[in-house]
Amino acid sequence: LSFLLTEIVLGEQNIGQEKGEAVTASNLSLKDLLSQLSHFSEKVRRVAAQELRVFLLDFPEQLRLHLALCVERTAERLNDSDREVRERTLEVLSDAILGQLSQEALEPFAALLVAQCGRAATSLTAGARRHALRAIALVAKRAPRLLAGDGAGALSHAQSHAELLDHFRTLLATANRAASVAVSASSSAAAAA
Repeated sequence: LSFLLTEIVLGEQNIGQEKGEAVTASNLSLKDLLSQLSHFSEKVRRVAAQELRVFLLDFPEQLRLHLALCVERTAERLNDSDREVRERTLEVLSDAILGQLSQEALEPFAALLVAQCGRAATSLTAGARRHALRAIALVAKRAPRLLAGDGAGALSHAQSHAELLDHFRTLLATANRAASVAVSASSSAAAAA
């Protein structure tokens, strides 16, 4: 009995591309990336946020098709326990979402964005509160009408906008108090030396 061995060469197989679906270099679809943003592992969430940014920049039509889900899942990560995930979430918001869409396209999602920023602003984690402050500033810079309360849903969102601005003022006051305490502590230490 003898066996003949033959090498079989298969071309690259990419299930997502075979279906005509937009995928990342690591063969992940938008649905996969958005589900990985909620993964229990920080490492997986970090990579998912980073790849989501690249994906949305490479496939802007996917952002327009799935805008509600993208804004919802991304905004949820503003209150993540991991600093790097929050950083990368801000990059997704800045570059891929707020950077590519008009304020009019984002207006229906203003309440959701404001609510998630407010949730992060009241977090027990100081880092999440600082990232919330940066997210609010980012929205104010890139899409000020979303916070102005003069859009289509202004009356229904006025309460949440007012609460968010209250959180913003509190965070700024806390940051200023901490900075002045640090300056006075360093001045006292310098005077004592």
